[in-house]
Amino acid sequence: MNTHKNIFIVLLLFLVISNGYLRPQIPEKKPTWANIKFALYFGPREIENLLSDSITFSNTMQYFNPVRLSKVYLEMPIDGSISAELLQKLRNRFVQLNIKVAGALKPASKEKSICYNNSEFINRLEKSAKTLASIFDEILFDGLYTNCNCEKCIAGRGKLNLMDYRSKLLLEKSKKHIIDVARMENTKVKVIIKYPNWYEAHRLSGYDVTKLASQFDGVIFGIETRASTTDIQHVPVYSGYVLQRWWSGINKEKWIGVSIDNEDMKGKKNEYLAQVLQAILGQSPEILLCSAGSLISSSYSDIYRAFCDLLSDLDRIAGIIKETPRGVPIYVPYGSEGEYNIFGYFGLIGIPLQPVAEFPNSSKIAIFTRNSLKDPNLASKLLNRLREGKDVFLTLELLLRLQNSEFANVLSQIEYGNGTVVGTDFRVKKDDVRQVVKAEKPISFPIVKTVNYPDIRLVSLIREDYDFAVLLQIPYLNGNIYVINMPDNYYDIIRIPSQVLNVIRYLFYKDLDVYLAGSGGVCLYLVGNKQYIIYNLNSFWVSLSLKFEKALPTIGWSELFKRKRLELSVDASDETKTGNASTNVYVALDPYDFAIIQAP
Repeated sequence: MNTHKNIFIVLLLFLVISNGYLRPQIPEKKPTWANIKFALYFGPREIENLLSDSITFSNTMQYFNPVRLSKVYLEMPIDGSISAELLQKLRNRFVQLNIKVAGALKPASKEKSICYNNSEFINRLEKSAKTLASIFDEILFDGLYTNCNCEKCIAGRGKLNLMDYRSKLLLEKSKKHIIDVARMENTKVKVIIKYPNWYEAHRLSGYDVTKLASQFDGVIFGIETRASTTDIQHVPVYSGYVLQRWWSGINKEKWIGVSIDNEDMKGKKNEYLAQVLQAILGQSPEILLCSAGSLISSSYSDIYRAFCDLLSDLDRIAGIIKETPRGVPIYVPYGSEGEYNIFGYFGLIGIPLQPVAEFPNSSKIAIFTRNSLKDPNLASKLLNRLREGKDVFLTLELLLRLQNSEFANVLSQIEYGNGTVVGTDFRVKKDDVRQVVKAEKPISFPIVKTVNYPDIRLVSLIREDYDFAVLLQIPYLNGNIYVINMPDNYYDIIRIPSQVLNVIRYLFYKDLDVYLAGSGGVCLYLVGNKQYIIYNLNSFWVSLSLKFEKALPTIGWSELFKRKRLELSVDASDETKTGNASTNVYVALDPYDFAIIQAP
């Protein structure tokens, strides 16, 4: 009897094992999204902790199953502590799940820079490139920058400045010791470079974005904005949109995607989702989530849950906004330096931007910042625009640096003093009508005084003894020069009263045929000629309107995301001022909410 029982148990165990009940169950992969592609980055520690054996691999993939991954990146540390055999095994597992796999290497870190004159490092770099190319047909290289000031680097620099030397060094060394080595091992390999979000230090750290992009096979852009008010970098959310629109102009065919992370974002789910939305609104081909360990951490579980809950909506949004984004040209040559992330702050007050690396000749108005000084012929090109009746919008910092040109005559109307002025009251002029409006909190500005006549102040900060300039309009040749004096703390621009912001936004109506009216902290994105996306990044409810200086149909408008209620009005009384009726489209938005408004 016992013999038969034992035989039955053995047979039962055989059936259980043969049917896989005691094996770790890898979840069936969901079909990828129709309109967006997500990739996931695994660093060395995450490979060891989340993927190294079949059970943890299965649990990890179960956790990330809602994301419907299209690709994963597996980082091999430059010290070789993750074996090629393990990477090969993982590659095969992901291929079985129909998920693309790329290798990755990140030689530099926040704590340690690269020295391209160190032969030991070069040997390890070549060995890593060769090993990765033997396993993967696609390799991402992140952290290739150098800030080394050792004896060899200083001697090697010769008469070159730091920017030119490091850019030359990275260009030559990456070609010889990464790209050529990888291609020698694998002729099919695609070698990708990732640019960090700190664009202002690219050249100082060796990144010549145009030249490097020409020799690498693909490019990924870091657009991490994180919690912009508390993160050490303080990158405005809208900068994530601008950076990808800017860099992708180098070569659209090589644009792989963008990367975001949740570093130090505990409890900041709205800010994390804002990063994702910038990638989607910027129409990124791929969104790389960095990294698996941080998203699986219990400290960030609220972020991951909120992200997963919104995924189907994100895919739907990406499917809606298929036409080409448009905006006011802002001239940012590649490799330029300027006011820190100023384009991000312009975006936060509802000015839709289209960054361009070539001088904008055709638009009716364009924005120029200190970045524009990268162009040695900037002053003469600006004057040509004005001769042709096209307006220019300049930052004060740029104007002050044009004093050795014809623009010195503009500066003669301005007295730029030392120190700052602080206040809450603003005098606003529009259509020759002046009004005084009050900010909720005091805001400080660099002291700028002007002549009393001609009156060139559109917006002033009022004190008992003087009106200090915030926005100037100076007719010149056949156009207008507009000059903005930014607050000492750029972020304060979103706290300026809406009546002031409306005057600033209205300047760009001539090029956009629409402007946003309402509070700051709200971004406007234009897609094609009939889609208007409004994103409220405030922690409070706002009521806003799209304003058109023409009569438009009052039926056929719709909000495509959540079918929000829209109210429309046509004001015929505006004909006496502008010669045209005006149309207003009103919408209310909750905190961190957005609307996709479709015109008929």
